[in-house]
Order: sequence, then structure tokens, then C-alpha cells
Amino acid sequence: MPTVEDEAVRDLSRAREASIGVLKDAKLRLKSFLLRHGLNYSGRASWNEATCAIWRRSSADPAQQIVFQESLRAVTEQTERVRRLEDELVKSPPRGGYVRSSTHSRRCAACSTTRP
Repeated sequence: MPTVEDEAVRDLSRAREASIGVLKDAKLRLKSFLLRHGLNYSGRASWNEATCAIWRRSSADPAQQIVFQESLRAVTEQTERVRRLEDELVKSPPRGGYVRSSTHSRRCAACSTTRP
């Protein structure tokens, strides 16, 4: 039977996985918005400073500018949330004999933490 601590780590892992899904959706919304307005950015990520520069150069309507800024903010906030949850997973020491998510196992291996 898992301990309270094991369940806490599992909850962290579940929260991280859910945040990754929300982040993917936010990125997709931003990319779709840019494509609808003919702003095809060929770089690696369509939510970085280069995209902001492309959008600023365009003749965007003020309402569209707000949508762009909010979409970009959603991506940024979710990216930070995923990073915070990952940091907490790395800090949490493995306990018991229960296997955690593959992500937690990879993170533990990456930071040289012994895992079960």
C-alpha cells in the first residue's frame, strides 16, 4: 500500500502531466492564431521573441493584439508551471518500492538520485 508521501509524489507527477497537456493546447492555440493571420514563423518555437517581433511589425487590430498577448502569456505561464512542478519532482526523494511515472524516473536519473 502506498504511503502518504508516495501519493504526494504521484500527485505532483499527475499535476505535471496535466500541465503539459494544457501547455500543448496553449501552444496550438497560439500557432493557429498566427497561421489564421498569415504569420508563418519557421523557427523552432512560435511563441518566442522572434514571433513577438513578427507580430509587432504586422498591422494588427488592437483586439487581435490582445488575443496574441493573452495567448503568449498562457504559453509562458504554463511553461513556468511545468518547470516548477518538475523542480519539485526532482527534489522529492524516491520512497518505497513503488514505480513512479517514467518522467519522474528520468528526472531522478538525470539528477543522480537513487530510485526504487
